Amino acid sequence: MSTDAGTTDEPGACTEGPCTEAKSHLWDYLDGEMNAGDCARIKQHVQECPPCEQLFASEQKIKDAVSRACGCEHAPQDLRGRVVSMIAALRLESCGGNRSQAKSESTRSSE
Repeated sequence: MSTDAGTTDEPGACTEGPCTEAKSHLWDYLDGEMNAGDCARIKQHVQECPPCEQLFASEQKIKDAVSRACGCEHAPQDLRGRVVSMIAALRLESCGGNRSQAKSESTRSSE
């Protein structure tokens, strides 16, 4: 049975329209990486759609469990330097520069 919102009352029948959009942004939503308008739209859909609500709740539980199990782990310090170097290289390349310039710039910024 369909509702006005374009969803169904049948579990697992969440396959089109707003459901597809919600599922495609699941991790952006759970990670808080959406703008306020998009977040509100997804939240409203999830509250109105039992299959999506169940899916989002399950994924949130998994995310919470991983966070509890791994929350105290920190990335090695040298990883930060490598990531900063890669970001600098990508930024420079996108502006027409080359990677050797990016390496020298990132070395200066990490000192």
